[in-house]
Order: sequence, then C-alpha cells, then structure tokens
Amino acid sequence: MAATDPAVFTCEAAGVPARSGTAIALGRDAQRAGLLDPSRDPVDVLALNNQIATTWAGRPEIGAAAAQRAADTSTAARRAALVTAVERLFPRTS
Repeated sequence: MAATDPAVFTCEAAGVPARSGTAIALGRDAQRAGLLDPSRDPVDVLALNNQIATTWAGRPEIGAAAAQRAADTSTAARRAALVTAVERLFPRTS
C-alpha cells in the first residue's frame, strides 16, 4: 500500500504502525489496538468501506449533486465523511 492510502494514513494517525500487508491485515491490527470492534470481520468492514467510497465513482449524479449542494466538495471532505461513517458503524472497543 502506498503511504497515501487512506487505510494506512488512518492507522498511522491512530498509532497503529503501517505494514506492508493488506488492508485486511491493517484491520486486524486495528482490532488488536482496540480501534475496531473485534466482533466484526475485517473483510466485511473493508467491503463496506469500499462500497461507500465507490459510490462517488459509480454514480456521477451524486457527485454532480454534491458539487451543487455540499458545503465542501473536496476529496478530503468526502474522505472525512467516509471515516466518520465507518467509525460510527464500527465503533472503537476501548
């Protein structure tokens, strides 16, 4: 994974060291660190995360509506919304 990959950046920011593994391995690391509910399979978390993230790419009309109505249309704002959604769906255990 590249250092700019959101999963790596988020884990590093949360104090989970980045590794040369997969996003699933990072999910398991986050579980061990108490950042992700261990009752959820990291594969399921990753699948849901990917589906939410690809909504923008797969549905251009959503991007067009957001460009007209959103307070902040930047990629950073979309990423922050995704991070918030995942945090609420899969809260920290500690």
